[in-house]
Parts: sequence; C-alpha cells; structure tokens
Amino acid sequence: MSEFLTGRILIASPSMEDKRFTHSIILICDHDDEHALGIVLNKSVPDFTLNKLLGDLGFDAKDNQKNAPVLEGGPCQPERGFILHSMDWDKNGAVKINDFVAMSVSKEILGEIGNGNSPQNLIVALGYSGWGPGQLEGEIIANSWLVGDANDDIIFSTDDFESKWEKSLKQLGIDPRRLSVNTGNA
Repeated sequence: MSEFLTGRILIASPSMEDKRFTHSIILICDHDDEHALGIVLNKSVPDFTLNKLLGDLGFDAKDNQKNAPVLEGGPCQPERGFILHSMDWDKNGAVKINDFVAMSVSKEILGEIGNGNSPQNLIVALGYSGWGPGQLEGEIIANSWLVGDANDDIIFSTDDFESKWEKSLKQLGIDPRRLSVNTGNA
C-alpha cells in the first residue's frame, strides 16, 4: 500500500479481532512510512463531559459545551488530550488534517473553549490509536479495516455514536447486515 491515509476514516470490519475497536470509526490524523495516528470518533468516555474536563483543569465552561461528550480516542496515552475542530480555528499550533478538520493539542484551546471562543465544530478525545511502520497497512490487507472518506457528520456528530459505524458503511455503499464476520483474501 503506497497511499497514505491522513484525513480518511477507518471503519472496523465485522471481523475485527481486537475488541477495543469493535464497530470503531477512526479518523487518521497522521500517516507516513513510519507511523499512523488516529482518533476513534464513536466511543465516549462513560460519565465524562467536556464541562467536567474543563472544570478538572481549572477552566470555566459555557453552557453550550457543558454536555458535550469526551471521546475515547484510543488505547495509547489515554491521559493525553486531542481536540479535532473545524478550520475556522487556526490558533495555538493547530495542525491541518484535511480541508475541513484540524487537530490541536495545546491546553490553551481548552481555556478558549471554556470562554466560549471555540471553533464552530469540535470534539475532544483522550488518547489515540497508533500503529508502527507497516502495521496499519497489514491490518487493512488482513481485512480488519475498510477505508472511507471523512465528512463533517461522521467526525463532529455526537448525537448517536451507535449509528456512526452503520452510516460510515452505508457511505461506502455497504449494507452492514450483509457483512460477514468471516473474511479472507482471494
């Protein structure tokens, strides 16, 4: 596989063997020959909101953010925070992922969010999903992941995490009910 996947999504296939990623959707934020880094978009930290996170860090929270979920971005460094946000925010070293989403990791953006100076769209995640050289490519070849295009709804919607996996498959023209757990290579 020679194509890097930065800005695309991974959709866990039904044959995903790693239970931590069952029905996961991951936005690939960085991918090159040496590594890949992604954020799980459809699993929230139980009983933990952005308001609680801001309060724990000593920031005030405006009402419009108080019930926003905090995502489980992946099993790597779960104490580390990542903010995926729309491109209307370009402060504090935001890194562009694609034409409509960027990532910030600075603590200052959380203070700005608490003050109501947030990007139009955002999600906050703790931890990330990571792969070493060739590891992600091997998992794709082994049919653990399907690759799709990212969009605002898949990335920023927090209304129904359960349906995101099915929505992502349907965007690829795949009926999730017709997928088999048993896959192989011809």
